[in-house]
Amino acid sequence: FEVYVNHQPVIISSPPISAMVGEVFKYNIQVEDKNVDADLLYTLTKGPQGMQMSKNGKVVWIPKAAQINENRFTFEVSDGYTNDTQDGKVFVNINPNIISTPRPVALTGHQYKYRVVAEDLNKDKIKFKPIKLPKYSTFNKRTGLIQWRPRNNQLGPNDIIIAAIDERGATTAHEFKIHAFENPSARQFVNTGWPLMLTFVGMMFAWGVAQI
Repeated sequence: FEVYVNHQPVIISSPPISAMVGEVFKYNIQVEDKNVDADLLYTLTKGPQGMQMSKNGKVVWIPKAAQINENRFTFEVSDGYTNDTQDGKVFVNINPNIISTPRPVALTGHQYKYRVVAEDLNKDKIKFKPIKLPKYSTFNKRTGLIQWRPRNNQLGPNDIIIAAIDERGATTAHEFKIHAFENPSARQFVNTGWPLMLTFVGMMFAWGVAQI
């Protein structure tokens, strides 16, 4: 007679501990079983909605925004005689969300101010990093405040890119344009100021001639 000596399957791999909303989460379960003819059966016994497992132990999942923070799962592998299970948890992160809207217009000679405001649904701290700013502008990384006084050679669209980064490294790029226009009040002063000034100078000249 024959005796079949079975070796219990053992999960030897570790699942990822983090995932991102909208990105594919993958995990290939690795099992050690010294029975080369073992017919292993993989089962997802517990997991978040949408997580799937193939018959070869490949786990695929695309987390949704409603599934942020901690998610738990349990996998099982069986050779028909004995089995092994693996419990795990994965933290689902989401990119920061920009909730402020910049004014699209700036005037030469006038101070333009805009404070970038972002929220993080994971309650992570957010820091800001300037990627592209107009020349002569300043940016406060702590408060997210942009200050800029456009000059005449900066008329037209000016591109700005600010990155909002959470403490886990998830990044959102805030890209927008500020259109710089010439200050109309300055042109009005030139158009109306010179005649008044010339009139004043003429009056002073006439008064000086009369005194002579």
